[in-house]
Amino acid sequence: MEYLVRAARVTDIDRLVALGDADDRMDRGASPLDSADLLRPPVYLPQASLFVAEAPRHVVGGAVLALRPSVRAGGFVGTIDLLVVDPDHDADRVTVALLEEVIRSA
Repeated sequence: MEYLVRAARVTDIDRLVALGDADDRMDRGASPLDSADLLRPPVYLPQASLFVAEAPRHVVGGAVLALRPSVRAGGFVGTIDLLVVDPDHDADRVTVALLEEVIRSA
C-alpha cells in the first residue's frame, strides 16, 4: 500500500487526536484545553509543521515538528512533538514516510 504524506489541514486534527489518544486516554478534567484545541493553531503558524500520512483517503498517521528557540544551538531547533500511526497499518512504512517529510521540511 502506498502512503501519501502531506501538510495537515484543520479537518485532519480530530483524526490525529483520536490516533494519539488511543494509547493514553487522558481524563478530560486534567487539562483546561482539549488536545484538538492545541493542535489547530499550529496548522496556520510558522512555529510548527503538521504532517499526515494517508492511505486512500484515510489519515493513518501524523507528525508534529515544532520549532523552538535554542540558546545553546543558536537560532532554532526542531523537535518532533507528536508521531502517531494507526495500528491497523504498517507502522514502519508510515513512520519512515512521516520522518522523511519532517526532516525534509526542517
